[in-house]
Amino acid sequence: MSSVPEARIGIAGAGTRLGGRYRLDDRVGAGPGWSAWKATDETLARPVTVLALAPGFSRTADAVTAARSAARLTDARLARVFDVDTSPDLAYVVTEWVGGETLDDLLAEGPLDPGRGAEIIAQGAQALAVAHAAGVTHLCLTPRSLRWTAAGGVKIVGLGIDAAVAGVTAADQAVADTQGLA
Repeated sequence: MSSVPEARIGIAGAGTRLGGRYRLDDRVGAGPGWSAWKATDETLARPVTVLALAPGFSRTADAVTAARSAARLTDARLARVFDVDTSPDLAYVVTEWVGGETLDDLLAEGPLDPGRGAEIIAQGAQALAVAHAAGVTHLCLTPRSLRWTAAGGVKIVGLGIDAAVAGVTAADQAVADTQGLA
């Protein structure tokens, strides 16, 4: 978890409600101008991830555009985008909360069984192929972007959104995703 104070990123903190329905519960990451939260969609009683973007954050429009592009995709291996709000006080993106272990977590336990490793990479590659066919790329793919779910499948988080928030671009986006997956 980041040590960036909530006041610096324009967020009151845990317990804050956005859009009258998303309650911020636990901050799971932060950087200059943004914070990521495990939150609760109180209307549908489900966990979600909320990416909150501080007022004046220079890449808000890029993040919102990326979220809208990712929202068109329905592949079960890609974290779904549920909502976007571009309020001047605090813009945010709401995505599916993806439980399970990151590839980083799995690797921290020791070398992966070769069959399991191949399955994770194959599912990730198939998911990226679907995204690329729709003109959407990740550009910030790391072992933390791949989750092994309790159901035994891969889920990719941050599709396009992570890169937009970080200001990452690439001349050949498909190659950047391929290298990230490798």
